[in-house]
Amino acid sequence: MTLGGVPAVPFVSPEAVRALGTLLQQSSALIESEIRGSSMGSTLPDQAKVRIACRITPEYQPGDVVAYWWGDSLIAHRIVGRGKRPRTRGFYLTRGDGHVLCDPAVSEDAILGLVSTWFDGARWLPVATFPALGVRRWTIVLGQWMLELHPDLARRVAAAVSTLSHWVRRPFHRV
Repeated sequence: MTLGGVPAVPFVSPEAVRALGTLLQQSSALIESEIRGSSMGSTLPDQAKVRIACRITPEYQPGDVVAYWWGDSLIAHRIVGRGKRPRTRGFYLTRGDGHVLCDPAVSEDAILGLVSTWFDGARWLPVATFPALGVRRWTIVLGQWMLELHPDLARRVAAAVSTLSHWVRRPFHRV
């Protein structure tokens, strides 16, 4: 079977991928999964099928979209920075294209692979790359500074700010 002239890759759920993650990385497998949610904006729409090139910790660059494990969830977000000092080199800063704030720092061990293409319903397309501008750029600078200061502190602050931003955005209800 083909999709848009490209042989179809069997669909694999994130749960099944998690169990096979190490094996997939060692074999440099190309897998297909489905993105759920709007955190990547129009770059990867909700319920888009994506192809992930599984690799054992290659050098990812800012602009690359990677799939990584956060708890039991497989997240696909863009790399916006990386630790530069010896104790922080194993961490990346990521952010969804639809978000202003960076995610908590991601360990390179949590990254399954590079999100290389996505299916728009008719054909497979490369994932767009573009630089962060304006306010979004300043959140990257702040996140990078905190990562260099202390990776665990950067994770905790990012998680707290994310929780706070979700709470602030909730609509107020009258009792």
